[in-house]
Amino acid sequence: MDGVPGTGGYFARNERTMTSSIRIDCALSMIFLLGASCLGVAQSSAPVAPQSNTGVTAPAATGVDQLAVGNQELQKEQYGDAEKFFADFLSKNPGRLDAQLCLGYAEFGLKKYDEAVKTYKEIIDKNPTGWPALKFLSEVYAAEGKWEDFDAVQKQLHDAKEKNEAGTYSIGNDEIDLLYVGDERYIVREFYPLSGRSHIRYLFLHVDKQGKADFWITCESDDVDQISFAKMHPDLAAQGKRSFSLDTHSAPVKQPNGGMTQSQGLIKFYWDGEPTYEMVRADVLGSLQHKTSPMATTIMNGAAPAAQQAPAPQK
Repeated sequence: MDGVPGTGGYFARNERTMTSSIRIDCALSMIFLLGASCLGVAQSSAPVAPQSNTGVTAPAATGVDQLAVGNQELQKEQYGDAEKFFADFLSKNPGRLDAQLCLGYAEFGLKKYDEAVKTYKEIIDKNPTGWPALKFLSEVYAAEGKWEDFDAVQKQLHDAKEKNEAGTYSIGNDEIDLLYVGDERYIVREFYPLSGRSHIRYLFLHVDKQGKADFWITCESDDVDQISFAKMHPDLAAQGKRSFSLDTHSAPVKQPNGGMTQSQGLIKFYWDGEPTYEMVRADVLGSLQHKTSPMATTIMNGAAPAAQQAPAPQK
């Protein structure tokens, strides 16, 4: 159900936000702390020489990175050249699962989805706890819109994370999808469990041509919204379920007085509980493609925050 029930959720959240100086959620602050060097890798998501704790077996160190040329092609998004390199390498070194992982990503980059799925499944058959292959496999399923397969792989990854299985330290803070709206690209990350002060589940991150984050959308579950949720769905709230919202964020901008301002807008609420990624993805794409204005917008700064409130839509 869309909309704001009664006087609920967003405007109660606005009141809290306006009484404090701007705060960037810890789940997002690392983006700015790590800077462009981190985002440069994130933009392509290309797998590079796997470490020993990834579940993909790499050979003993020889002092020479035999996969360097192919990895460079992946980072440059020259997927055709990368595919040729890794295919040739694997013909001479058929046991190298790290090279096979990179071959799968090159195939994915070329939108050879069937080939990429086959490559990743071969790795998983040889190493069922090869989490990187499973993570990249879920990306392929997202690109294909095969949501049952996507959900099944994500559940497998989440279950492994909850059991603290070896090599799962990065699961739950992963890129799970790439969205394209025209020439603009959005990197999608999932947080499992929910992360930060706003309890973020998904982050849709846009980076500018300089590799800096300039806009993002979050699917989050702010604590203040749970008051309305508990009144609407007391049975679900008693089970520990939560409502979610879809929110836009601009990058913080430094002002001449030394303060920082940042705009935040509400796209919609999910009052019936946590939405599937498929649903959130469709809502984000719809908002970006149709340039839908947020239901409400807040501009925050350290001195005098102000809110501009849009009328609540009909339920």
